[in-house]
Amino acid sequence: MVIPFIYDEADVFKNGMAVVAKDEKYGIINRIGEELVPTIYDEIGDTKNQYIAVELNEKFGFIDRLGNLKVGLDFDAVGDFQNGIAYVKKDDKFGIIDTNLYYLIKPKYKGYARVSIKGKIGLIDSLGQKFLPALFEDVGNVSKNLIAVKRNGKWGYCDYQAKLKIPYNFEETNEFINGLAIVKSNSLLGIIDENGNFVVPAIYQEISPISSKGLTANHYSVKQNNLVGIINAKNEIIIPLNYTKLELTENKKLIRLVTEESTSYKKL
Repeated sequence: MVIPFIYDEADVFKNGMAVVAKDEKYGIINRIGEELVPTIYDEIGDTKNQYIAVELNEKFGFIDRLGNLKVGLDFDAVGDFQNGIAYVKKDDKFGIIDTNLYYLIKPKYKGYARVSIKGKIGLIDSLGQKFLPALFEDVGNVSKNLIAVKRNGKWGYCDYQAKLKIPYNFEETNEFINGLAIVKSNSLLGIIDENGNFVVPAIYQEISPISSKGLTANHYSVKQNNLVGIINAKNEIIIPLNYTKLELTENKKLIRLVTEESTSYKKL
């Protein structure tokens, strides 16, 4: 049977189905030209899978091969199924669903998602491709060059090839920012560089990055012996640790310094 020349576009047949377009809308036909899915969608994904990604009015979902909407048009983006999983994106966060259309991972990760295989944790990217094998007890912050990973109850950092770059020496780790990361060792906090060297020793109860017009990058609010101050990335004291509380004013031009007796302000 010859299919009439009524479509503006037509893909090759897969699984007896082909995506066709008419008036900039897409649908699906079978080999005898019957319309399985009317030409109502803005985009239709690969028809080789049991569930097929569709887009309508900048929202995405999945239909079955009969055109029934199986996952409502609730997502900002979706991927075609690969190896039994597909990514979904909602509110700028990614998750993973399986071929039963159940969440393996609800949308909560930006750009990547954790995946568990036989009790070990790895990472997959937003296309569902594995980029960190499931070898670890846990996986933490992903930085430009390094990924925080956990084994035997301790944290270290590996590269994107899963090669350990900084040993498992820490109780807590954080993302590297400007080449530095806050870590916890022996219940106290310090700062390391991307080689794992301490640039600020682990001697503080609390460390938080602080930024204002008067402070350059890599300045930190720190707490020691229940008193707070400000240091730089060389552990040089910028504001002595003499205060019970410090905070930037709303315009970030002054810092409010509080003791039990008084409150004062310092220009930055």
